[in-house]
Amino acid sequence: MDVKKCKESKKFDLLFSKTIFISEAEFFFPFIKKKGVLPYHSLRKLSFFFRILRRIFKELRLPMHYWYGGWKHQLLKIDTVIVYSSAGASIVDYIISQNRNIRIIVWYWDPVFRTFSPDLIDRNFCEIWSFDKADCKTYNMRYNTVFYFDNILISHKSVVYDVCFIGYDKGRRKEIEKISQILAEAKYKAYLYVVDDDAAHRNYKGAYPRIPYEQILERIAESKAILDVVQDNQTGLTIRVMEGLFFKKKLITTQPSIKEYDFYHPDNVFILGLDNLEFLPTFLQKQYYEISEDIIKSYDFCNWINRFV
Repeated sequence: MDVKKCKESKKFDLLFSKTIFISEAEFFFPFIKKKGVLPYHSLRKLSFFFRILRRIFKELRLPMHYWYGGWKHQLLKIDTVIVYSSAGASIVDYIISQNRNIRIIVWYWDPVFRTFSPDLIDRNFCEIWSFDKADCKTYNMRYNTVFYFDNILISHKSVVYDVCFIGYDKGRRKEIEKISQILAEAKYKAYLYVVDDDAAHRNYKGAYPRIPYEQILERIAESKAILDVVQDNQTGLTIRVMEGLFFKKKLITTQPSIKEYDFYHPDNVFILGLDNLEFLPTFLQKQYYEISEDIIKSYDFCNWINRFV
């Protein structure tokens, strides 16, 4: 689905003609804008001095709305706001206090244990949605799939790596190191880069900083397969699954529930812990099984938006 079709969708026009999106996933912002939705950071970008001042406000529990991003000036002009749970419960409370007539959708693309409990949100004024079916059942949230963008493209490059992984630690480093050893013993060439969890801090000077998304796309283009390692107790899909689907790359995953999804095919997805490791070489050598374009498009941002109906 291209940008024009997204904007012309009847459901999109009806429900999301005036929509803003609050998230920290800055690398998605250009692609969200092209889909017709305005993205905002939860907090304004500040100089070093004002970041210190903002931290003092937070520690003293002073009102934080002064530091909020440009979205706060849009709350009386819009119909719908989609806010990532990572923005925090206080931002959701602020939105409710400013305009109780807009549609507020709180979106969890992280397990609840990594953000905050949905029980802290006033459900009288908010809808709470999640990518994780188990969390939906536990916390009585609505389910929507994960999403990606059909307007993100990668270059055609010669394959350099058998497997690649780039993502935040989130308690997965030891598991990834174990898988790395297995791949090395089997003589596979892997690019595995685990970003430190505190690497988002502006003054971070650790060993594993964030990598620009453009560089991540380069590594994916150079790889046969993408490694996907989920967090403990997570049943929802990660962005790496979407990258594999949209870029037609094979997937090696620790997520057994992936078999339940419409895009699953054993020629494309190898499930660690279920599939026999002896057949991993055969799996990597097989041709990629072409998935229906209709299935792929169903995970595009536009259709994700429309599923909030």
